[in-house]
Amino acid sequence: MTRRRRRERVADSLASPQAVRSVLNSLIRELPTDIPSSERDLVRMLRAASHCERRNWAQSIRGRPSRYDRARLQRLWNVLSEELARIDRASVSPRTFTEHYLRLLACPADVASALGDGRINLFEALQLSRITPKSAGLTSPGASKLRSRVLAAHLASQASARQLYERINDLLDRKVKPASDARSDELVSTALSDDFEVIDAETEAYLSDPGALFADQLRQISIELARIDSDAITDAESSSLFDLLDQLYLRSSRIARRTND
Repeated sequence: MTRRRRRERVADSLASPQAVRSVLNSLIRELPTDIPSSERDLVRMLRAASHCERRNWAQSIRGRPSRYDRARLQRLWNVLSEELARIDRASVSPRTFTEHYLRLLACPADVASALGDGRINLFEALQLSRITPKSAGLTSPGASKLRSRVLAAHLASQASARQLYERINDLLDRKVKPASDARSDELVSTALSDDFEVIDAETEAYLSDPGALFADQLRQISIELARIDSDAITDAESSSLFDLLDQLYLRSSRIARRTND
C-alpha cells in the first residue's frame, strides 16, 4: 500500500506568536485610547468583541453587563479587519484570528519552533500545545519531552492533523492522577516512567518498523470506511474507491505470495 503523505504545507506568515503580537501592536497604534494597557486584557477585549459579533452586536438584556462598551468593541473589530486585510491575510477573518491565532500567544517555544519551520500547521501546533504540565500531570521538562516524542511520532508516520488530535486525546485521557498517601511522589514518578516507556515504544515503532505503520494506517482507513454512509457515495467517488481497493488487493496479494514462497 502506498504510504499516505501529508499535504504540502502552505506558508502562513501570521502563524507565529511574533506575528500575532505584531497585529496587536498595530491595534494599539490605531486605537491608543480604546486599547487596555496589558496584552492579557487586550486578548480578553478581542474575545468579547468576537462574542458580540457572533450575536450581530445585539445588546443582551440577560446576565452581567459587559465590561467593555459596545462601540469600543465595534471599533476594535473594524480596525482588526482592516489590519488583517492590509497584511494580505484576507483568508483569515477577525473571528478566526481571535478564536485560533490568539492562542499562539500561549504556545510553548518548542511548538512555536516546529510551526515556524513548517513541520506542522496551525491546527497541529494548537493540539500539541494542549500537552501542558497541568493537563498531562508532568513537570515542565516532562511536558516538553512528551510533546517532542509525540511530534516525532506524528512526523515519522506522516499522520493527518485529525490523527494527531485523536492521539493527544488518548494521551491526556491516560494522564497521571496524584496519589493521596505519603508515597505519592514515588508512585507518580514510577507511573510517569512507565508512560514514557510506552510513548518511546510507540515512537520507535513508527520510526523503524514499517509493519507497525502499515497496521496503524490500515486501522485508520477501516475506521473512516465504517463512518461512510453508502447512500452518500457518488458514482465518481465509488469508482475511485474501487480503483484504490483494486490496487490494495493486488499489492497485498503480491506480498502474501512472496511471504508464503
